[in-house]
Amino acid sequence: MHPELVGERSEGWYVLVVADAWRDGVDAEVGRRRVYVVNANDNTVSVLNGAICDAVTSAGCNQTAATVDVGNGPSALAVDQLTDTVYVSNQADNTVSVIDGATCKGNHPGGCGQTPPTLPIGSNPDGVAIDQATNTVYVTNGGSNTVSMIDGATCDSADQGGCGQTPGTVAVGNGPYPIAVDQRTGAVYVGNDGDGTLSLINGTACNATKTASCGKLITVPVEPFPYRIAVDQATGTAYVTSVLDSDVATINGRRCSASGGANCRPQPIPLRMGGFGGAIALDPSSNTAYVPDDGDGEVSFFGFGPRCAAPLT
Repeated sequence: MHPELVGERSEGWYVLVVADAWRDGVDAEVGRRRVYVVNANDNTVSVLNGAICDAVTSAGCNQTAATVDVGNGPSALAVDQLTDTVYVSNQADNTVSVIDGATCKGNHPGGCGQTPPTLPIGSNPDGVAIDQATNTVYVTNGGSNTVSMIDGATCDSADQGGCGQTPGTVAVGNGPYPIAVDQRTGAVYVGNDGDGTLSLINGTACNATKTASCGKLITVPVEPFPYRIAVDQATGTAYVTSVLDSDVATINGRRCSASGGANCRPQPIPLRMGGFGGAIALDPSSNTAYVPDDGDGEVSFFGFGPRCAAPLT
């Protein structure tokens, strides 16, 4: 079982969630203190109230969390902070569920009893990431070696008019799984488990409404079976974990993108993590990265930020 660790910070609060592989998708809604957790065994998403259940306050942690029914085999999710929409990938039926976060939340779960709309997606969808600038929801499709691009403007909590349409796709490497977005540049990082590579999509030119440049991708070799990706939004450094070794690879994403792939060689963190590190979460308040170690049941951590950014080589 690979422990999953996800964090989001806003206005003095910090949510740090640890879950096992059956609760692989976890995300927090910044500023509203809601935590959403995927439950793969019963095809639901749990909605927690972070205001009364966090690292500081545990008064509400013994309450049964509200749940919302989604598709079959939910795997991962992401929250659109601008539209209050939660997108959930469902592996078993190749769909994405679209939850209205305004009516289904930890402190007011009244809308959680309504089954959210779904839209068709590629084969075996998994990772979900959102580019807030283009309002594009990117979903990796491990069974078809593509990334789907959902137009959040026509398929969100307020407008489901475009949810019935199959979104466009971009071809990536073999077995895409993790995905992350640099919100400053629009660079989209896709980890390809099947061939040990990282695909870089230029999100400003390849998104839900612009597809002309989707065939121009940068491919970077990384360690085998890349498991999770996290981006330092301040420096543009991407951190990539691998489940087959104890290294974390770093890529200077902004120099890599600007060079057209000429300066994309990954650099490992000098100190190795514990056994078989899986997920990774970045705490920007302390410039600390956390990596849960599947092999020894511990959590490794290291510093990041301007002084610890990926080398410019």
